[in-house]
Amino acid sequence: MTKDQAKGTEKKHETHDKKQVKTHLDIAMEKAQAMTQGAPAASPEKERAAAHELAALREKAAKADEYHDRMLRIAADLENYKKRAERDRLDLLKYGQEELMAELLGVIDNLERALAAAQTPADAKGLIDGVALIRRQFLSALGKFGLQPIEALGKPFNPEFHEAVAQVETDGHPEGTVVDETLRGYTLNGRLLRPSVVGVAAPPKGTGEETV
Repeated sequence: MTKDQAKGTEKKHETHDKKQVKTHLDIAMEKAQAMTQGAPAASPEKERAAAHELAALREKAAKADEYHDRMLRIAADLENYKKRAERDRLDLLKYGQEELMAELLGVIDNLERALAAAQTPADAKGLIDGVALIRRQFLSALGKFGLQPIEALGKPFNPEFHEAVAQVETDGHPEGTVVDETLRGYTLNGRLLRPSVVGVAAPPKGTGEETV
């Protein structure tokens, strides 16, 4: 082999080696670029996990929409309930005494009959009996709605239900006994509506023991 041929062969090997070195560098640069620009393609396991996570997120989003719609319906129901409650309250204020008024109509009818009877000559006893009947009917009608008279006469004075306006000197009743009723008291469903205005027994003056 001539000297020139040897040099040519050496250049070929050098060129081939340079190509091989360049190819390896290119591969290394591609790997480095892939690492810097983004992760390599995901494995099937990772793809399945990502798909499962995406499905879970979609399910949560659907549930969130469902909860939102449910809250809107609840808010609408609450608003409707408030409106119905307000209507019921107004109706109660307007018509809550309807049953009581219907009961009192019978009392008014009897009062009108008594007034008509008073225009014609009649004995006093019949008029008194008629008024007493109307009174009983009136109390019975109100009693259906919880109104009850307070029985005060002959009872011990009770400041919870009685209002004393006078002391009545007497030795016929124990001291502190209600012996006079100026105005009858009433309770409504057990609660005091009006106290009885009464006079209370007190010992007569000058009947106390003399001191020595």
